[in-house]
Order: sequence, then C-alpha cells, then structure tokens
Amino acid sequence: GDATIGDPTSFGNDDYHADLDAENIFRLINEDCSLVSATNTYYASLTSSNNRAVIFLRYIDYETVRSKVHNGLSIWDDETIKTKHPDTYNFLKSLQAGLSDIYNYAAV
Repeated sequence: GDATIGDPTSFGNDDYHADLDAENIFRLINEDCSLVSATNTYYASLTSSNNRAVIFLRYIDYETVRSKVHNGLSIWDDETIKTKHPDTYNFLKSLQAGLSDIYNYAAV
C-alpha cells in the first residue's frame, strides 16, 4: 500500500506499525482466533525482542516483500528506491533489520 503508492511515496512510523500489525493480527485470525482474541494475544506478545517486524517476518520472507515493492514501483534496484522513494527504502531496510520502529536509512 503506502510503500508503493504516491510519488514520492509516504511511509512513516505510524504506517509501519499499522501495516505490520494488520498482517500479524490477520495471521492469528486465520489460525482460528476471533478478532478480539487475536488482537489481545498479539499485543500481549510484543516485546523488545519479539516486535512487529520479527513476528511479520515469521509469516512472510523479506525477499518476498522486497520483490513486491520493487514490482509495485517498477524499480529494480535499491539505490533508485533510496533516491526516488526514501520512505519506502526506510520501510524495507527497517523490516529487513527486524526493527520495531522505522529508521531513516535514506539519510545515512
């Protein structure tokens, strides 16, 4: 969604949290949990070492996400994404690093 929509794309920490939370809770619901149970279980499980990104990456491989983002933007290299879509680059790198919050890699 936000990682590939807009020119330039706009993806902040609130988007990062919301997108990871939505997918993680959806996965719990698919494991036969009610929405309330899945939400409560998910948020109770979050710790510094078991954060949103860590949980997300248990369900979806980073390279799959990276490929979908590259395809969605029709850009095939990270450096072009870093230049043209720094927020998306930050999302990808933060996810790859398993960070609980988005980090500004594009500024580095």
